[in-house]
Amino acid sequence: MSLTLDKPSERLEALGTYIDGKIKRYNLMFAVNGGAFALGKLIRTPATANILGGLSLTHLATGAIAFTFLMWFDIWLWGESMRKGYFGGEEVFQWRGKAILSLLSSLLIAGWLLAVSRWTIAILIFASLSILGALLICHYAQGSKTKLSN
Repeated sequence: MSLTLDKPSERLEALGTYIDGKIKRYNLMFAVNGGAFALGKLIRTPATANILGGLSLTHLATGAIAFTFLMWFDIWLWGESMRKGYFGGEEVFQWRGKAILSLLSSLLIAGWLLAVSRWTIAILIFASLSILGALLICHYAQGSKTKLSN
């Protein structure tokens, strides 16, 4: 179901909601990854004992990768729902926004993979996550086409 935003004030309000939601989601993704990178620095700093208990860099990286992947998917779903639900499939979250989101998320994930594994393993895991992401997007797109036709 797509809403029609006839008045300029309605379009501006919807655009403001879209931008606010997008900024909050991006800020969360970068804040959590920044905090995780800072924790990673603490883990790698030579000390008599790990101040974070049994948390290793691999554990931290695994959590950060999972979180970044989930945030990528959440932002994608948010952008798609706003684009289709309020803007008639136009104006917002077009291919450029999707590419920027995917590339930023990919850089974060690749950084974590390279921090804890050899580049060959990092490429294999990265390729697997990319395929999973593509499958999720295709599944979501197929589901929304079915809902729109009903």
